[in-house]
Amino acid sequence: MLITIKDTSHKHRNKPNHMSDTEIIVLLILFHSGGFRCFKHYYQEIEDIKEGQKYMKVYKQMKMYNDPVLNPVLYGNSSAK
Repeated sequence: MLITIKDTSHKHRNKPNHMSDTEIIVLLILFHSGGFRCFKHYYQEIEDIKEGQKYMKVYKQMKMYNDPVLNPVLYGNSSAK
């Protein structure tokens, strides 16, 4: 007769995954396109943004670049208003 004893005193590393496959793929794509070298630092920054400890920076230059009124060359307008 074979008796198996489960060891419940240690935490196991193989816990069930709480993220879907799609979420994992999106994280990896954004990591590669974000210019980070270490995934741990990237993930910590994302978590800090979610928790409200850090904020995304919005640069006025990018707003101006993407505005069709302020950048007529990009959008093919002949004149700016």
